[in-house]
Amino acid sequence: MKTAVLILLSSVPAFANTDTSGVNWPRASLPAPVTAAANLAIDGVALESQSSGPKRFKVLVDIGHGGHDFGAAGHHGVLEKEVCLRIGRQVRLRLLRLAKLYDFPMEVRLTREQDSFLGLRKRVEVANDWQADLFVSVHANSSPAKRARGFEVYFLSNEATDADASRVAQQENGENLEKPISKGILSILSDLRTNNHILESSRFAESVYAALAERLRPNGRGVRQAPFTVLHGTQMPALLIEVGYLTNPEDAESLVKAAHQQKVATGISEGVLGFALRMRRLGKSLPIAVGNRST
Repeated sequence: MKTAVLILLSSVPAFANTDTSGVNWPRASLPAPVTAAANLAIDGVALESQSSGPKRFKVLVDIGHGGHDFGAAGHHGVLEKEVCLRIGRQVRLRLLRLAKLYDFPMEVRLTREQDSFLGLRKRVEVANDWQADLFVSVHANSSPAKRARGFEVYFLSNEATDADASRVAQQENGENLEKPISKGILSILSDLRTNNHILESSRFAESVYAALAERLRPNGRGVRQAPFTVLHGTQMPALLIEVGYLTNPEDAESLVKAAHQQKVATGISEGVLGFALRMRRLGKSLPIAVGNRST
Protein backbone atom coordinates (compact mmCIF):
# COMPACT_ATOMS: atom_id res chain seq x y z
CA MET A 1 0.00 0.00 0.00
CA LYS A 2 1.32 3.47 -0.89
CA THR A 3 1.12 6.06 1.83
CA ALA A 4 1.91 9.77 1.53
CA VAL A 5 4.43 10.63 4.22
CA LEU A 6 4.21 14.16 5.64
CA ILE A 7 7.00 15.49 7.82
CA LEU A 8 5.70 17.82 10.51
CA LEU A 9 7.76 20.91 11.23
CA SER A 10 7.94 19.95 14.87
CA SER A 11 9.72 16.66 14.22
CA VAL A 12 11.92 14.81 11.79
CA PRO A 13 11.40 11.09 11.21
CA ALA A 14 13.91 8.49 12.28
CA PHE A 15 15.13 6.73 9.16
CA ALA A 16 16.28 3.15 8.87
CA ASN A 17 19.29 2.47 11.05
CA THR A 18 20.12 -1.11 10.21
CA ASP A 19 20.95 -3.14 7.12
CA THR A 20 18.51 -1.98 4.47
CA SER A 21 17.81 -5.31 2.80
CA GLY A 22 14.13 -5.26 1.95
CA VAL A 23 13.72 -1.51 2.50
CA ASN A 24 12.17 0.25 -0.46
CA TRP A 25 14.47 3.26 -0.77
CA PRO A 26 13.82 5.50 -3.80
CA ARG A 27 15.86 4.56 -6.85
CA ALA A 28 18.78 6.82 -7.62
CA SER A 29 18.14 7.58 -11.26
CA LEU A 30 19.21 10.59 -13.27
CA PRO A 31 17.46 11.81 -16.43
CA ALA A 32 19.27 11.40 -19.73
CA PRO A 33 22.14 13.89 -20.07
CA VAL A 34 21.54 16.80 -22.42
CA THR A 35 25.01 16.67 -23.96
CA ALA A 36 26.91 13.86 -25.64
CA ALA A 37 30.26 13.94 -23.91
CA ALA A 38 31.29 10.34 -23.43
CA ASN A 39 34.94 11.13 -24.16
CA LEU A 40 35.29 13.87 -21.53
CA ALA A 41 38.43 13.49 -19.47
CA ILE A 42 38.03 13.67 -15.72
CA ASP A 43 39.90 16.93 -15.33
CA GLY A 44 38.85 19.17 -12.47
CA VAL A 45 40.35 22.32 -13.95
CA ALA A 46 38.90 21.86 -17.41
CA LEU A 47 35.44 20.90 -16.25
CA GLU A 48 35.21 23.76 -13.77
CA SER A 49 35.89 26.36 -16.46
CA GLN A 50 32.44 26.55 -18.02
CA SER A 51 30.99 29.13 -20.36
CA SER A 52 29.10 32.10 -19.02
CA GLY A 53 25.41 31.53 -18.43
CA PRO A 54 23.26 30.63 -15.40
CA LYS A 55 24.78 31.08 -11.97
CA ARG A 56 26.90 28.10 -11.01
CA PHE A 57 25.57 25.72 -8.42
CA LYS A 58 28.05 25.49 -5.53
CA VAL A 59 28.91 22.26 -3.72
CA LEU A 60 31.37 22.18 -0.84
CA VAL A 61 32.90 18.76 -0.18
CA ASP A 62 34.22 18.66 3.36
CA ILE A 63 37.16 16.28 3.82
CA GLY A 64 37.08 14.89 7.34
CA HIS A 65 40.01 15.22 9.76
CA GLY A 66 43.54 16.05 8.54
CA GLY A 67 46.92 17.13 9.84
CA HIS A 68 47.49 16.06 13.45
CA ASP A 69 43.90 14.77 13.57
CA PHE A 70 44.17 11.28 12.06
CA GLY A 71 40.55 10.33 12.62
CA ALA A 72 39.83 6.61 12.89
CA ALA A 73 42.62 4.10 12.40
CA GLY A 74 41.94 0.62 11.19
CA HIS A 75 43.24 -2.54 9.61
CA HIS A 76 46.15 -2.46 7.16
CA GLY A 77 47.34 0.83 8.70
CA VAL A 78 44.45 2.72 7.11
CA LEU A 79 43.86 6.26 8.42
CA GLU A 80 40.52 8.00 8.08
CA LYS A 81 42.06 11.33 7.08
CA GLU A 82 43.79 9.71 4.07
CA VAL A 83 40.76 7.75 2.89
CA CYS A 84 38.57 10.85 3.14
CA LEU A 85 40.97 12.96 1.08
CA ARG A 86 41.24 10.40 -1.70
CA ILE A 87 37.48 9.89 -1.92
CA GLY A 88 36.77 13.62 -1.63
CA ARG A 89 39.05 14.40 -4.56
CA GLN A 90 37.29 11.76 -6.62
CA VAL A 91 33.89 13.20 -5.68
CA ARG A 92 34.92 16.59 -7.02
CA LEU A 93 36.22 15.17 -10.30
CA ARG A 94 33.21 12.94 -10.92
CA LEU A 95 30.65 15.51 -9.83
CA LEU A 96 32.11 18.09 -12.20
CA ARG A 97 32.14 15.55 -14.99
CA LEU A 98 28.49 14.64 -14.37
CA ALA A 99 27.50 18.31 -14.20
CA LYS A 100 29.19 18.87 -17.56
CA LEU A 101 27.33 15.95 -19.07
CA TYR A 102 24.03 17.42 -17.89
CA ASP A 103 24.96 20.96 -18.92
CA PHE A 104 24.52 21.99 -15.29
CA PRO A 105 26.86 24.89 -14.35
CA MET A 106 28.56 23.82 -11.15
CA GLU A 107 31.53 24.68 -8.98
CA VAL A 108 32.91 22.18 -6.46
CA ARG A 109 35.41 23.00 -3.74
CA LEU A 110 37.11 20.96 -1.02
CA THR A 111 37.61 22.19 2.53
CA ARG A 112 41.15 20.87 2.35
CA GLU A 113 43.31 19.93 -0.64
CA GLN A 114 46.07 18.22 1.34
CA ASP A 115 46.90 16.74 4.72
CA SER A 116 46.08 19.82 6.77
CA PHE A 117 43.98 20.50 9.85
CA LEU A 118 40.79 22.57 9.82
CA GLY A 119 38.48 22.95 12.82
CA LEU A 120 34.86 21.85 12.64
CA ARG A 121 33.38 25.31 13.14
CA LYS A 122 35.76 26.72 10.52
CA ARG A 123 34.42 24.21 7.99
CA VAL A 124 30.89 25.51 8.57
CA GLU A 125 32.16 29.07 8.28
CA VAL A 126 33.80 28.27 4.94
CA ALA A 127 30.54 26.81 3.60
CA ASN A 128 28.45 29.79 4.69
CA ASP A 129 30.93 32.44 3.57
CA TRP A 130 31.17 30.84 0.13
CA GLN A 131 27.36 30.59 0.06
CA ALA A 132 27.45 26.95 -0.94
CA ASP A 133 24.21 25.37 -2.15
CA LEU A 134 25.05 21.93 -0.72
CA PHE A 135 27.47 20.66 1.92
CA VAL A 136 28.81 17.09 1.95
CA SER A 137 31.15 15.93 4.73
CA VAL A 138 33.11 12.73 3.99
CA HIS A 139 34.21 10.46 6.86
CA ALA A 140 35.02 6.83 7.63
CA ASN A 141 33.68 5.00 10.66
CA SER A 142 35.05 2.82 13.43
CA SER A 143 33.39 0.64 16.04
CA PRO A 144 34.24 -1.57 19.01
CA ALA A 145 32.20 -4.23 17.21
CA LYS A 146 34.63 -5.58 14.61
CA ARG A 147 31.81 -7.07 12.55
CA ALA A 148 30.17 -3.68 12.00
CA ARG A 149 30.53 -2.66 8.36
CA GLY A 150 28.84 -0.67 5.60
CA PHE A 151 28.13 2.96 4.79
CA GLU A 152 25.74 5.39 6.48
CA VAL A 153 24.39 8.84 5.61
CA TYR A 154 23.61 11.32 8.40
CA PHE A 155 21.81 14.63 8.62
CA LEU A 156 21.58 17.01 11.57
CA SER A 157 19.18 16.49 14.44
CA ASN A 158 19.21 17.42 18.10
CA GLU A 159 18.47 13.79 18.91
CA ALA A 160 20.43 10.83 17.58
CA THR A 161 18.56 8.01 15.86
CA ASP A 162 19.96 5.48 18.33
CA ALA A 163 22.89 4.80 20.64
CA ASP A 164 25.17 3.90 17.75
CA ALA A 165 24.39 7.14 15.90
CA SER A 166 25.07 9.05 19.11
CA ARG A 167 28.42 7.30 19.46
CA VAL A 168 29.40 8.22 15.89
CA ALA A 169 28.48 11.87 16.45
CA GLN A 170 30.50 12.04 19.68
CA GLN A 171 33.40 10.39 17.88
CA GLU A 172 33.38 12.92 15.03
CA ASN A 173 32.57 15.94 17.20
CA GLY A 174 35.59 15.28 19.38
CA GLU A 175 38.05 15.09 16.50
CA ASN A 176 39.62 18.48 17.23
CA LEU A 177 38.89 18.79 20.96
CA GLU A 178 36.36 21.55 20.40
CA LYS A 179 33.56 21.88 22.91
CA PRO A 180 30.43 19.95 21.86
CA ILE A 181 27.28 21.84 20.96
CA SER A 182 25.45 22.86 24.13
CA LYS A 183 21.84 21.91 24.74
CA GLY A 184 20.96 25.60 24.68
CA ILE A 185 22.32 26.01 21.18
CA LEU A 186 20.68 22.81 20.02
CA SER A 187 17.32 24.09 21.23
CA ILE A 188 17.17 26.47 18.28
CA LEU A 189 16.66 23.42 16.10
CA SER A 190 13.00 23.70 17.08
CA ASP A 191 12.46 26.96 15.22
CA LEU A 192 10.68 27.00 11.89
CA ARG A 193 13.58 28.09 9.69
CA THR A 194 15.97 25.50 11.08
CA ASN A 195 13.40 22.75 10.82
CA ASN A 196 12.90 23.53 7.14
CA HIS A 197 16.67 23.30 6.72
CA ILE A 198 16.65 19.89 8.42
CA LEU A 199 13.82 18.74 6.17
CA GLU A 200 15.82 19.68 3.09
CA SER A 201 18.87 17.93 4.52
CA SER A 202 16.85 14.77 5.17
CA ARG A 203 15.72 14.71 1.55
CA PHE A 204 19.31 15.34 0.43
CA ALA A 205 20.46 12.43 2.59
CA GLU A 206 17.87 10.13 1.01
CA SER A 207 19.06 11.06 -2.48
CA VAL A 208 22.72 10.35 -1.72
CA TYR A 209 21.92 7.19 0.21
CA ALA A 210 19.86 5.79 -2.66
CA ALA A 211 22.64 6.47 -5.17
CA LEU A 212 25.27 4.88 -2.94
CA ALA A 213 23.03 1.88 -2.30
CA GLU A 214 22.84 1.28 -6.05
CA ARG A 215 26.63 1.16 -6.22
CA LEU A 216 27.49 -0.56 -2.94
CA ARG A 217 24.60 -2.88 -2.19
CA PRO A 218 24.00 -4.68 0.08
CA ASN A 219 26.26 -2.76 2.46
CA GLY A 220 24.00 0.21 3.28
CA ARG A 221 23.09 0.77 6.92
CA GLY A 222 20.52 3.48 6.32
CA VAL A 223 19.92 7.21 6.75
CA ARG A 224 20.36 8.40 10.32
CA GLN A 225 20.18 11.55 12.40
CA ALA A 226 22.65 12.89 14.96
CA PRO A 227 23.93 16.21 16.41
CA PHE A 228 27.13 16.63 14.38
CA THR A 229 29.06 19.83 15.07
CA VAL A 230 30.21 20.04 11.45
CA LEU A 231 26.60 20.14 10.25
CA HIS A 232 25.32 22.58 12.87
CA GLY A 233 25.06 26.13 11.59
CA THR A 234 25.24 25.33 7.89
CA GLN A 235 22.90 27.52 5.86
CA MET A 236 22.30 24.96 3.12
CA PRO A 237 21.21 21.31 2.97
CA ALA A 238 24.03 19.37 4.61
CA LEU A 239 24.92 15.78 5.31
CA LEU A 240 27.72 13.60 6.60
CA ILE A 241 28.69 10.30 4.99
CA GLU A 242 30.47 7.47 6.78
CA VAL A 243 31.84 5.52 3.79
CA GLY A 244 32.64 2.35 5.73
CA TYR A 245 34.18 0.93 8.91
CA LEU A 246 37.96 1.00 9.06
CA THR A 247 37.80 -1.38 12.03
CA ASN A 248 36.22 -4.03 9.83
CA PRO A 249 38.80 -6.04 7.84
CA GLU A 250 36.68 -6.27 4.68
CA ASP A 251 35.69 -2.60 4.67
CA ALA A 252 39.24 -1.46 5.39
CA GLU A 253 40.62 -3.60 2.58
CA SER A 254 38.07 -2.16 0.14
CA LEU A 255 38.56 1.46 1.20
CA VAL A 256 42.27 1.46 0.33
CA LYS A 257 41.59 0.30 -3.22
CA ALA A 258 41.30 2.98 -5.90
CA ALA A 259 38.50 1.13 -7.70
CA HIS A 260 36.33 1.06 -4.58
CA GLN A 261 37.10 4.69 -3.76
CA GLN A 262 35.97 5.63 -7.26
CA LYS A 263 32.79 3.59 -6.87
CA VAL A 264 31.97 5.38 -3.62
CA ALA A 265 32.73 8.76 -5.17
CA THR A 266 30.55 8.01 -8.18
CA GLY A 267 27.60 7.09 -5.96
CA ILE A 268 28.00 10.25 -3.90
CA SER A 269 28.26 12.36 -7.06
CA GLU A 270 25.15 10.85 -8.60
CA GLY A 271 23.14 11.47 -5.44
CA VAL A 272 24.38 15.05 -5.12
CA LEU A 273 23.67 15.90 -8.76
CA GLY A 274 20.23 14.28 -8.65
CA PHE A 275 19.29 16.42 -5.66
CA ALA A 276 20.87 19.53 -7.21
CA LEU A 277 18.82 19.07 -10.38
CA ARG A 278 15.68 18.80 -8.25
CA MET A 279 16.61 21.94 -6.31
CA ARG A 280 17.13 23.85 -9.54
CA ARG A 281 13.76 22.71 -10.91
CA LEU A 282 12.00 23.71 -7.70
CA GLY A 283 13.87 26.97 -7.31
CA LYS A 284 15.51 25.52 -4.15
CA SER A 285 12.12 25.45 -2.42
CA LEU A 286 11.58 21.86 -1.39
CA PRO A 287 8.11 20.68 -0.39
CA ILE A 288 7.45 19.50 3.14
CA ALA A 289 5.80 16.31 1.89
CA VAL A 290 8.58 13.77 1.39
CA GLY A 291 6.51 11.77 -1.09
CA ASN A 292 5.22 8.23 -1.38
CA ARG A 293 6.85 5.31 0.33
CA SER A 294 5.80 1.68 0.40
CA THR A 295 4.55 0.41 3.70
